[in-house]
Amino acid sequence: MFDHEITQADTDHVHEEIQRTHDAGIPFYFIHGNHDNEAGNETLRRGPGIHLGGQTITLEQGTVRISGLDYGAGEFLGPLPEVVVDEDLLTSILVLHNTPYPAVDESGSPIYRNDPNHLDLREFLDRADEWLDLIVSGHMHVGSRASIAGYDTPLLVTGPTAEISTSTQENHPSTWLLTISEGDVQIERTELA
Repeated sequence: MFDHEITQADTDHVHEEIQRTHDAGIPFYFIHGNHDNEAGNETLRRGPGIHLGGQTITLEQGTVRISGLDYGAGEFLGPLPEVVVDEDLLTSILVLHNTPYPAVDESGSPIYRNDPNHLDLREFLDRADEWLDLIVSGHMHVGSRASIAGYDTPLLVTGPTAEISTSTQENHPSTWLLTISEGDVQIERTELA
């Protein structure tokens, strides 16, 4: 939510926007990233958002399951989602803030930076690839539809919502809209001007 340096005006503005989102009937869920600091975390704890770090929640009358992991510097920070055995649960999503490894784009080329703190998802996906429908990852400063090499579970690397570097990679500020209907996940990217 915040970069390293934030002001009281920043935290007040973000709190107001989260409250406004909540008041409009849109739930707000979050995980902590590597740039978060105590002032930013306190703003998020003031609510009305729901912290997903280390938790799994079920939405939409049991049809969507979301699990979250805070930034762990290459380690799984919190319990991993349990195997889904409920046949009525149609869609399962893991949200994390790490460099997923080995992430590849749609052509099979690596999309991750040389991050010594990457999070190796292969062992987890050996158990979860059959029931996990989507992985959503922050942390990297690129936006991409991707996957973990050798696995079927799609990976959405969100990228930034504001300009944060001058890298030549695909880092245009954007947002993503996930639409879930009868177990089918549609992903649409909108670049921000």
